[in-house]
Amino acid sequence: MTAQAHRQHLTHLHSFLKVWTDIWSLEVLDYTEKRLNEIYPQTWVEYLDQLPPEELWKIDARKMPLESIGEQSFKNFLSEIHELIQISKILPQQLDKLPTWATTSVTEKKQHEVQTLAQFFKQHPELKNLQLMDIGGGVGHLARIMGLYYGMNFTTIDQDRKLQETGLKRLNKYPHPENPGKIKFVHGVLPTITSQEELAKSESRHLFCEHDFSIGLHTCGPLAVSHLKMAIEAQQKGVLNFGCCYYKMCHHQDTHLSEHARTVPLDFTPFGLTLATRGHDEMSWNKYLLKERVKAFRYAIHLYLNEELGVNHIRSVGDSRPREYWGEFGPYAQAKLAKFDFPSTQSSKLTATQLQKYFDSSITQKRIRKMYLQNIIRWRLGRPLELYLLRDRAAYLEENGKKSYVLEFFEEKLSPRNIGVFGVDEEKVPKTKFFI
Repeated sequence: MTAQAHRQHLTHLHSFLKVWTDIWSLEVLDYTEKRLNEIYPQTWVEYLDQLPPEELWKIDARKMPLESIGEQSFKNFLSEIHELIQISKILPQQLDKLPTWATTSVTEKKQHEVQTLAQFFKQHPELKNLQLMDIGGGVGHLARIMGLYYGMNFTTIDQDRKLQETGLKRLNKYPHPENPGKIKFVHGVLPTITSQEELAKSESRHLFCEHDFSIGLHTCGPLAVSHLKMAIEAQQKGVLNFGCCYYKMCHHQDTHLSEHARTVPLDFTPFGLTLATRGHDEMSWNKYLLKERVKAFRYAIHLYLNEELGVNHIRSVGDSRPREYWGEFGPYAQAKLAKFDFPSTQSSKLTATQLQKYFDSSITQKRIRKMYLQNIIRWRLGRPLELYLLRDRAAYLEENGKKSYVLEFFEEKLSPRNIGVFGVDEEKVPKTKFFI
């Protein structure tokens, strides 16, 4: 991938997302009914409203073939998104069979991620023989498996000593194969870097200087940005980062890292970053039905608070167990409202029957239905927003001397956050083909 390609994709993503800023920058709960009708195309909502539940699920889960979409402008919208989110994938990986104890207590998701990365490095000796480090390694599954069974030298860094102690016990508990790599656990904290001065003074800087290549497998929020900045500052030969939890980022200082992104900026908000974080896994039918029920209950509480009690400052009412959502709304809402100290004494006198009656009314159900359909439209903008953030990071690496790629590494059904930003110094690491 060339620097020009990163810039072009950023520009295309910007042009598309800018048009829909009013939709992705705020949630449906933040708008009045009148304003929602203005910013969400009504022909789209009407089209979705006449679809059977199974087809709504397919649209939300990205299982619906584009040719089956019956509303042309909505079809064009989805088609443009489909084109914008196409990225290169790494070459298919044939995973090795490891001893059973190698993956004891390691989730299927983590096994898939670690072995996929191990095979990727194995296929490229110019990477395999580097001094590697894992940022936020926890108990060290990545370093242990890649070090012991693929002969790579690894340092795993984490701020939680208890996790590292658990990892060391696991490392020493089972027999090691012949010719393992060296594995080291180092306690350390990678701080949030907001300035060049902080970068130069960071105590973690020497750890980066001692290693050739750093991996951040799902670095949370601003940690991903700090990882890339530190790798550049230490002039590492390469870096691989998987971002997650974008909603924890500061929308002012952790976005628009590259010079080019600053020429095509988006007005990011906490709600936009939360939307970028939204899972992109292959949603099952049952999971979809539960989500629909959860949204109905939450929308109804919001509407009741806002319109009946005059309260509009409460956003979250907290999660509940799935079985509570399949029960009646009245008892659920009564329990939730009891947790808040409202100035109005009216809320303390509400009965479950009154709340259930509000929920069951045709007016409330109609509004809930419309808000849900509007959100089905909004949710489709999550992946383009995420790719804007990741493409910006790749452009940032290019501007700082790294040949960079935005690559799909993992199977989405196992690891929804499956896109890695990969950068190498081609003067130090020979040029090779890393993707299909």
